[in-house]
Amino acid sequence: SPKAFTAGGSTSLTARVEDQFGHLVTAAATGISFSVTEGSGTVSPATVTAANGVGTATLTASSVGEVVVTASATGLNATSSTSVTVTLGAPTTLTVIDGNHQIGGAGQPLAKALKVRVTDAQKNAVPGIAVTFAAGSGGGVAPSEATTDANGEAQTTATLGGQLGAQVFTAAGTGLPVASFAATAGPGPPAQVKLFSSAATLAAGATANLTARVEDQFGNLATAATTEVVFSFSTGTAALSPTSVTAAKGLALAVLTATAAGPVTVTASATGLT
Repeated sequence: SPKAFTAGGSTSLTARVEDQFGHLVTAAATGISFSVTEGSGTVSPATVTAANGVGTATLTASSVGEVVVTASATGLNATSSTSVTVTLGAPTTLTVIDGNHQIGGAGQPLAKALKVRVTDAQKNAVPGIAVTFAAGSGGGVAPSEATTDANGEAQTTATLGGQLGAQVFTAAGTGLPVASFAATAGPGPPAQVKLFSSAATLAAGATANLTARVEDQFGNLATAATTEVVFSFSTGTAALSPTSVTAAKGLALAVLTATAAGPVTVTASATGLT
C-alpha cells in the first residue's frame, strides 16, 4: 500500500493470509478485520473475507498525521500493522477568525489584530502561506504581509483612515479568495480648535454668536471629547460671555458683545490643542 496520501484522499490496503512459511493460503476463506489503531481515519469495509488469501479495503482520512491500521484474522493469533502518512492538501480557504466588525477612532489603531486562517479543503491548517493585508479609506496596516504559522494563522495591526463611517480591510493570498474585515470609524481624539462667528461686523452694543469646534486631526467633530475651551481677546475691546466653557459634543459656545468701535480679534484655545 502507498505510505502517504493527501488529506481527503484514500489509499488501498491489502492483507495477505499466509502459512507459517509465508506462503499465500489461497484455499482458506478467512475473515479479515481492519481497524485504525493510531491516528484518525476510516477503513471500508471493516471486515472482508479473503479471496485467494488476500483481503482488500480502503483507508480514507481528512486529518493530517500518521495513521496506523491493523489487520487481524479469525482464528489467527498474529496481527499485522501498517503506517500511512496523511499529508496537507493545497490551500483552498482564507477565513477571518478575529478582528472583524471593530469600532474605533479615525486615525487610530484598532484594538484587536486582524487575523485570518488558511486551510486546505479538509479544514487542516496550512503553514507557510504568504498573506497580504490592505486598507481602504486612507487607513493602514502593519505589517502589510505576514506568513501563516503552524496553526495556519496570520495577522496584522490595522489603523483606521480619516473617513467617518464604514471602512474595509482585506486579506489575500495567491490562489485564495479574498477575506474582508468591516470596521467603523468614529471621530478621533481632539487635535485642534476652529472658531467661527455669526457676524463679521457689529454695531456698538450688538452681539455675535461664537462657535468653537473641537476637531480630530482630520477635521471631524470630536463629539466624545469633554474639552475645556477658553475664549480671549488678542486685539480690540469687547465683552465675552462665558470666557471658559466645556465643549458639548465637540462644540463650545460664547457670545461676543461689541462695546467700542474698531477691530476685535477673538481666540479660542484648549490645552494641548492647536
